[in-house]
Amino acid sequence: MISLSVTIITFKVLIGSASVPYNVMPAPAGLVAAVNYKNKQYDTAIIALDDPQQNSAKMLVTLGRALRDYYEKQGDRVLDDRDAYLALLGTANPKASFDIAKLKKLLADAEQREAYFDDKAAETLRQQVLDAFNSTMHPDVELREIAVAAARDLAIGSYSQGKKEKAALRAREVWRRFGHAPIDQRRHSPDIQRIFDEQQRLLKQQERVLLSITSNLPGTLYADGLVLGRTDGLLAVSLPVGDYRVWLDYGSGWSLPHPVQLKDQRVELTINTEFDKRISVNDILTVQCDETCFNDLTVIAQLLNVANVIAVQQANDKQVQALSYFVKPTPTLHKVDYALKNNTVERIIDDKIIATSVKAASLDNAALKLIPVPNYRETLVPRFSPLYLIPFGGGQFAQDRNVVGGIYLTLQTGLIAWYAVERYNFNQANKHNELIRGESIRKRANLALGALTAAMVANVIEAIIVGQIYHHEAPE
Repeated sequence: MISLSVTIITFKVLIGSASVPYNVMPAPAGLVAAVNYKNKQYDTAIIALDDPQQNSAKMLVTLGRALRDYYEKQGDRVLDDRDAYLALLGTANPKASFDIAKLKKLLADAEQREAYFDDKAAETLRQQVLDAFNSTMHPDVELREIAVAAARDLAIGSYSQGKKEKAALRAREVWRRFGHAPIDQRRHSPDIQRIFDEQQRLLKQQERVLLSITSNLPGTLYADGLVLGRTDGLLAVSLPVGDYRVWLDYGSGWSLPHPVQLKDQRVELTINTEFDKRISVNDILTVQCDETCFNDLTVIAQLLNVANVIAVQQANDKQVQALSYFVKPTPTLHKVDYALKNNTVERIIDDKIIATSVKAASLDNAALKLIPVPNYRETLVPRFSPLYLIPFGGGQFAQDRNVVGGIYLTLQTGLIAWYAVERYNFNQANKHNELIRGESIRKRANLALGALTAAMVANVIEAIIVGQIYHHEAPE
């Protein structure tokens, strides 16, 4: 069993002596904005990977920098750790925990500064509190409440300074990100309440985008400060356009934050807490894995949208050993030895294939999967629609459940055809005074009619129940 630690750095892959950019797979929707590559290409990730008992966190950083410097000297561009954090966690400066008492003191100090007309200092202190929430790994209740207070006070402070447009934008962001904006009417004028009420109204009119979240465990889902609701493994919510970080609180712990950018297309997000547990943030981004390492490196390659991952495994005074994972032409793992002198990589001294796979590991077990669906503009499953009352699969087709709708349509059409045939045969039997045969046909016709009625009722009831279960709105 191998225990591995990973810190991420990136650069362009080398083939021979030439620097060749790979374009293996398009970045999933939402990650491009989060990573913010600024139109540059970075197609390989260098990571530090080792048993923490052999190499300290400081040594892992040193080894990663040594490999990065080795390729920088050959003209390669290196993406720093901040953008890797943005891609994976939605923040460039992730923090595992905060001192809540200190954050509360910052808010109190901001009020005191404002009382002495030092608006700039008050705004800086409140922004520090909001920045703490923006970089947290776990948005517990106290931190969410402190953050919404800071965001609300930033909006109120802008209004007090006469910056009404900025105040309105900030007020709308409070509603979008936290879903509530508590205003103390004893302290603030009715104008403040009117601004927040108006921005809440405008936000309700804004176009929403469906976010479908699949998780391997049940729990409570959050998007920034919004409580999205309980999930048993699948939850669909419609949220206003914007950037979010999504978490799952599964009772005994939290998932990692997952960055999501909602524009005008439906987005699907997959959260796998087993993968998330193997990632932690201390001084560096680390991954602990054993038999899952091959798959984990595949996931990291896909989440960072890179073709290759080079992972430092261990080192002594003269040598660095790394695992080089290549996506194309088939997923392959190499063991590469570099000559090391004074913590500087000099050259490659050995390169051998140690594992390969004809099929890439799937993102089904990844921490994140974002899939855009073109031209999606409405909630997939409305709570109720008059179409739900239409038989022949009308409600199911309205819910975009075409297979189930097709089954109902085929079943009910067949039953109608059966009834029509039996009715025709019954009329013919009566015409020829075949009473015994006619009675048998009449029973079959009634059976067909009863089955048709039951199928239509089941069709309608099932559509209504599905609408109630699978439709979720963001909290008002």
